[in-house]
Amino acid sequence: MKMLYYLILLAGLAFPLYAQPSEGITAIHMSTYDTEDPVPLGGQTMYIIEIRNEGTAPCTNVRMTSVIPRQMKFVSAKSPLSHTRRKSTIYFEAVPSLEPGEKLTYKVVCQAVKHGYAKHRAILEYDEFGNEIENEEGTRVVEEDEIEDVGATHMSIYDTEDPVHVGGQTVYVVEVRNEGKGVC
Repeated sequence: MKMLYYLILLAGLAFPLYAQPSEGITAIHMSTYDTEDPVPLGGQTMYIIEIRNEGTAPCTNVRMTSVIPRQMKFVSAKSPLSHTRRKSTIYFEAVPSLEPGEKLTYKVVCQAVKHGYAKHRAILEYDEFGNEIENEEGTRVVEEDEIEDVGATHMSIYDTEDPVHVGGQTVYVVEVRNEGKGVC
């Protein structure tokens, strides 16, 4: 069953807005999901991170970081450019420019090594936005014989208007669904 929650916020009241050049406005959308959830101990899942420039101006120096949960072991990564790994963190080489309408996809393959609830973090930064944008994806690691009995909650949040001008409105849609075979 999918549940939707709607939240309407007036721009400028929920968080501070900042001025952008008159040539256009950057607006990045980021989503993260796993390909297998729940994952049996020893099994693999792939975290897929997609970002898209929904604005009217290019985003520059786009930097993605992937933080692997302690229940997982890094196996491999694919991205538009190269990456480096330090312990459980993958640093993807910065993309110089993401034009309006363009999309980037990052793929991180992990192996389940410890039972429990794993939380993968994707962290996005780019020059035109003063803060990190963080997205999390939860994955449950279980024994092979538990797969049929386990629920797997997935949540996504997105806004219907971006950018939002001061005084304007957007709707934040929160979707919650069970992607597992058991009850949540």
